[in-house]
Amino acid sequence: MDNKKESPLYVLLTNIAALFIMVLILAVFFLPFATVGFFLEGYPTVGWILLGILVALILFFVLFIKHGRKKRAAKEAEYRAKNIAEYESDGGRLGVLLLEYDSCKNTTALKNGFPAIFSEDETPCLVAYGERLEGRQVERIADRLLADREQIFEGIVRKLRSGGDAEPSGIKLDEISIEDGGTTVVGYFTLQGIPNNDIYTEVSYTVNKDGYKIELDYD
Repeated sequence: MDNKKESPLYVLLTNIAALFIMVLILAVFFLPFATVGFFLEGYPTVGWILLGILVALILFFVLFIKHGRKKRAAKEAEYRAKNIAEYESDGGRLGVLLLEYDSCKNTTALKNGFPAIFSEDETPCLVAYGERLEGRQVERIADRLLADREQIFEGIVRKLRSGGDAEPSGIKLDEISIEDGGTTVVGYFTLQGIPNNDIYTEVSYTVNKDGYKIELDYD
């Protein structure tokens, strides 16, 4: 635990910095109007001074933003160097898959190769939690979803009907989550062809067991 971040002095300095930034933002917003006003009222000297201050503030914000981006990029690069490992794994009919393992979070993300199954334009992200994923696992997930895509779509339609919702013209797989040590697979879908669609669908199954659990989430 970082005691510095919880100290009263740190909190005070943080609040002062936030207040300072807020004042600068307000100054940048109002200075152009004040500058034009002084020029129109016949006070060009004051106008030029305010204009110089405005330019200086704009440069400050540009440099501040660039510095923040560089700092975040450096932290991300440092994190990746310490915790991220990319590797290739045989995905069977899917070919050689590129995966990325995060040793800090103990998660694996698929970087390429998952086929479009439910919609031509879908490119679902796939993340495994609590394990280092292998390509053959990805292949088995793709094969099962492909074999059962009609069953999954019909199950979603039945679930919607039971709640009195409109039927979609199709579904799109957005995300796949592998959980419980690789035994549970969860697919997150959006529905297509429904006006003002705010219903999200979660379809899960247990590896080596038939059947699917379908849940609807209303935004």
